[in-house]
Amino acid sequence: MFTKRSATASSLWNLNQTKDQSLRDYMEKFKAVVSRIEISDGIAIDALRNTLWVCSKFRENLYQNPTTSLQDAIARPDNFIRMEEDTNAILSKMNAPKAPAAKNANTRQEPRQHAPIDKNGRKDGYMYVVNKNNVLVSIIVVRGEG
Repeated sequence: MFTKRSATASSLWNLNQTKDQSLRDYMEKFKAVVSRIEISDGIAIDALRNTLWVCSKFRENLYQNPTTSLQDAIARPDNFIRMEEDTNAILSKMNAPKAPAAKNANTRQEPRQHAPIDKNGRKDGYMYVVNKNNVLVSIIVVRGEG
């Protein structure tokens, strides 16, 4: 009762790659439509160029390096597909949530020393002394070697 509608040139021109659609997915649809119609290579290439997403690097390549062979135009996106898939894999790996580092409850850190220490391990600092007249005097203590 129902017949499968055959594809026409307008079917090819009605395809559009969306921003979120992968180049691999779009090219599979494009090849499926092209295989069902009789169309010249030039018209098919024009349809491919004009129905790709505007910011597609493959579209830019088709404009920069024009081709007259449909076979060449269909074989060419392999590197662009691989680049797109590799980029998506790297971005998903970078954006994956990272588990926080596990802290051991038994690990104890020593409190930090606030007194200045020089390279030889000497502690220098201020010392407050009360002299015979009960006057508070501050002096600098420098410990020498020996």
